[in-house]
Order: sequence, then structure tokens, then C-alpha cells
Amino acid sequence: MELAPIAQDLFWHHYLVHVAPKEVANTLKRVDRTNTSANLEKRHRDIAYEVTMQEGHKRLMCAEHQSKPDITIAARFLRYSAGNLENHFSQCKEIPFITNMLLYNGDTSPYPYHNTLQAYYPNPAVGSQDLTLRFHLIDLTQISDEKLLTHGHCAPMEILLKHGRSANFELSVDAYRDVFQACVATVGNTYLVSMLDYAALLHDGEVGKDIYKFIEQIFGKKDNTIMTYGKQLIQQGKKEGIQQGKKEGIQQGKQEGKKEGIFTVAKNMLHNLHMGMDVVQQATGLSRQELAVLAR
Repeated sequence: MELAPIAQDLFWHHYLVHVAPKEVANTLKRVDRTNTSANLEKRHRDIAYEVTMQEGHKRLMCAEHQSKPDITIAARFLRYSAGNLENHFSQCKEIPFITNMLLYNGDTSPYPYHNTLQAYYPNPAVGSQDLTLRFHLIDLTQISDEKLLTHGHCAPMEILLKHGRSANFELSVDAYRDVFQACVATVGNTYLVSMLDYAALLHDGEVGKDIYKFIEQIFGKKDNTIMTYGKQLIQQGKKEGIQQGKKEGIQQGKQEGKKEGIFTVAKNMLHNLHMGMDVVQQATGLSRQELAVLAR
């Protein structure tokens, strides 16, 4: 799957639109998401891209997914950013601009914590003179579906993440159809498969069924990818030990299949749909350590 259009529209609609013409985003390229700390601990960002701005300087656009509020997220961003700065400075003798973004879709709404590190100082005005950091909060729970549909290739990802807990879509199916179909036509059918995988692995099976039906209504029951999805899962199950669910494959990966099969689907979610570890962990039940290995 061509990931650049999704990442480009994610960053464009939530940040780059404020600082540069859209054509600048055409320089976007994926970079290594892994930093290694002094004690050889590997840290993995969910999304990391580099873009060359008009002035010629580099900007790292980095994003994390969270399905639960995390008061320590600013400190995590600080660790990631320190690793990026050290790597670039040692190689280029200069440091890039770094933009951190948090993509949030949790039950608690709106997101309850600050998006700046300095807000937690006893005296923010004084503390911010020594160490500052902020991240751009994308609270999907506070953005209407109508607005999300204007976000280009990242619209399907954002909408499915937003409704991954209730499947309470705000508009009629017809309102989503053109955008979803256009995105898959541009990005590739693996985008559609990633949507189906997301529905299949949701802990709440009823929500998963509703999202699967939603996808089916958008693309049509006769869509070849959807028709063969169950067969593909059966073939994958033979290789990886997953037991195929009885209806539309919606319970695939959640039933009594072997862990090796869940690894395969989780890796697909991480690399194809660019879902964050927190989201995939919630969906699959795998540990953070297991997901870190799959994210490489």
C-alpha cells in the first residue's frame, strides 16, 4: 500500500496547511521510527516522516495514537524528540524542526490533559524558559464526521478510529461512499483490507460486525476484495493457525486461533493502516513488547 498519500493528508490537514503550500508536502518521505537509548532500549514512534520546507530546512512530522488518556505523553514525546535531535545533529551538524501530533480516539472526551510540558510546572512561566515541549492534539472525538470527510486520504482511517468503540456513524452511508472509494482507488486495495482487519480484531464483536457491515455497504457486497476476504482469512489461518470465524470473518483473530496468526494481522494493522501500538494493543490483546517487535 502506498502510505505517503495517507500521511501527507494527515499532516497537511492538521498542521502543514498553516505553514506551507500544499505542494511542499510532496517532499514527504518516511523515516526510521526507531530510536535506541543509551541503555539500548528501543523506542518506536507510530508515524514518522520528514518533509523539506520551502526554505530548504527539514521538518520531522511525528504522530502517536492513543485510545486512552495518558498524562505522561508529553514526556514520551520528549524522549522521542531527544533521540531524533541527537541522530540528526551527529549526522548533519544541524537539527530539524520537530512537530509532534497526538491522534486520540478514547472513551474519555474531550482529551483531559495538557498538550504542553510547561503546563505541568508549578510556575509555567519560569519553567518554560528552561525546557519546553508541545504536541498538537487531534481529538477525533471532537471532530464531526462531516469535517473528517474533508481530510483526504486519511479520512477513512480517522473515521474508523473515531467510531471503533460504538460504530455510531453520524451521517448516512451515502455520505461516506465517494470519499472511501476514492481513497482506496488511489492508495490501493490493501487500505480496504486494513479496514476489514480493524473491524475483525475489535474486542467488541458487535461493534466489529457493525463496522464490517458499514464497509460492506460502502463498497458493495459484490466487491471482489470483500467477497474473497473470508477465503483469504481461511488460507491465512491454515498457515498461521488462526481459526476462521463462521460469519464474514468478523471474529477472525479474536477466537481461539494461535498467537502466530494474530501477529500477522497485528503487523498488517501497524504497517498498512499506520495504527499506533496503543490502538493495536487494545484490538489484539498483544503486549507492548510483542508489538514493538512487529513494528520494526
